[in-house]
Amino acid sequence: LGHVPGLPEASAQHGLDALIAAYPKPITARMTGITMGGGLGLCAHASERIVTAGSRLAMPETIIGLYPDVGVLYELSRAPGELGTHLALTGDAVGPSDAVLVGLADRIDGPADEGLLAGARSWIDACYTGDDPARIVAALEGSEHPDARRAGATLRLRSPLSVCVTLAAIRRAAALDSVAYFARDGDYLVLETTTLTRSVWVSAEATEGAPSTAVPATM
Repeated sequence: LGHVPGLPEASAQHGLDALIAAYPKPITARMTGITMGGGLGLCAHASERIVTAGSRLAMPETIIGLYPDVGVLYELSRAPGELGTHLALTGDAVGPSDAVLVGLADRIDGPADEGLLAGARSWIDACYTGDDPARIVAALEGSEHPDARRAGATLRLRSPLSVCVTLAAIRRAAALDSVAYFARDGDYLVLETTTLTRSVWVSAEATEGAPSTAVPATM
């Protein structure tokens, strides 16, 4: 299933995601209810991804001091405009219509409410430009749109280091040509030149579930 140096458990998980992405036979993933984190990594790369009216999808890693992995940043980097960047940085959950819009699902089984993200493209695309997370936060906080200001307040509650790493990762993910590569070892290799990121990976503070306050608030 592949290997990430120093991260044997992550290697097995990411290798499985890569296997699903490249598997020659059809794989159907039915995401009913809450699908987040590693569960989304298992489903997002299937050949057919189905959601229902009650589906809620998210990669909430910036809340706990990590960054979205399992190849989902590859998918989010290909969402319309900066919608994927918004979801990756905030960790916000989306319903079925928005999941289809951003490319995390292919179709909805049954009726579902209209999504929220299509109507938010104007302020999301305007505020989430560039590679500087501090500028993005400033743009959100200075926007005339109340939803943008709420997003800025949300980012203030996230791990500053996680937000910085996630932004760099989703920008680099957009340049990759294979989700299988990203899911297998790109989550680590795409950032291996960032010394600070590598040190966090081997730190006890990187344990999933650790409070984001373990990372100094430097943003």
